[in-house]
Amino acid sequence: MNTRIATDKDYNQIRKIWTYCFNEGKDIEDCYFENKYSYLNTIVSEIEGEVVSSIHLNQHTIKLNDKEEKVSYVVGVSTLPEARGKGIMKSMMSFALEEMYNRNQNVAILMPIDFRLYRKFGFENCYDMIEQKININDLSNFRLNRNFKKAKISDIETLIDIYSKSNKRLNGYALRDEKRYKNLFKEVEADNSQIYISYDDNMANDGYLVYSISDNKIFVREIYFTNTESLKSMLAFLYNHNTQCEKVIIMEDIRNILNSILSNPKTSESVLKPFMMGRIINMYNCLKNIDIYNKDFSGIIISIKDEYIINNTGNYHLEFKSGKYELNKSEYDPKKSDIDLNINQMSQLIFGYKDIEDILEIENKEIKETELYTLKNLFIKKKNHINEYD
Repeated sequence: MNTRIATDKDYNQIRKIWTYCFNEGKDIEDCYFENKYSYLNTIVSEIEGEVVSSIHLNQHTIKLNDKEEKVSYVVGVSTLPEARGKGIMKSMMSFALEEMYNRNQNVAILMPIDFRLYRKFGFENCYDMIEQKININDLSNFRLNRNFKKAKISDIETLIDIYSKSNKRLNGYALRDEKRYKNLFKEVEADNSQIYISYDDNMANDGYLVYSISDNKIFVREIYFTNTESLKSMLAFLYNHNTQCEKVIIMEDIRNILNSILSNPKTSESVLKPFMMGRIINMYNCLKNIDIYNKDFSGIIISIKDEYIINNTGNYHLEFKSGKYELNKSEYDPKKSDIDLNINQMSQLIFGYKDIEDILEIENKEIKETELYTLKNLFIKKKNHINEYD
């Protein structure tokens, strides 16, 4: 078995693997391979010269902890049936993690089909979404206080502006540019979805939604807004489909604003869904880049074990000297540390998905009050959101 970065000559076999494993339909598959696929960001494994498995590392930039991070979004983890059960995935994931480390990336993201497959490689859930299932008649009390227009390619700057303003209080979201929205328009065309923009009487654009209609339901893939009046009008816009649909399903971020404005949220179903996994790729850089707002705490030593990126394993000494934050790394030795954490736990702390008290409670661990105070200042829980599907 040989694992390597793909070449342009591997295209047909990589696409054959994708078609067999995902069966999305030609239009959606064409959209992906024409607009997102790059052999330079694809890892393949071959047996006797035949490519039998692939992993795609699609490149994104996210805003994590107020910093822009170049990340690999791991997708398309797939193997032909005749090559399954041979340990290929372990080899490929090990290669992929090393490749991301060598690209100087600090974190990675992945949308799992099954969380169990990826936890053993150090990925852990770092994002949730709220799936709101609403009877369309429960939206009847909302009124159209906005006008609506179908979005065009010429509206991309407007969509970027709404998206950016809507997400500014959230953490870990993807930074979107013109190319990302051009791809969104192609995705919408491929799966027969719609994009509509809301605007007020002064022609100020303040919200948009991406939705599709099938099986007597409206599925809202994205809903972004700069004020609640726009949101209420978009709900009224959805209600005006009541002769076509009985149900509305909305994917909402964890702020759960919908439940605050629905007249009777008890009649809707609100489900918190694990959405996206994250992983630390470069532990030293992640700890070095921590924003420390309260410098009034003592130093701490955290021992960290990473089974796949060996450079991450070690004891990390975090302290202040002469008012400056310093980070040093030494050989891994839990006996010489204040707390021992694994890469999964550290990933959730760095992404801000959990705080140290969450971790201690789950693991039934106890530490001294001084160390707890320090860790609470280092790792702060945040409102994470991402809504990328590629």
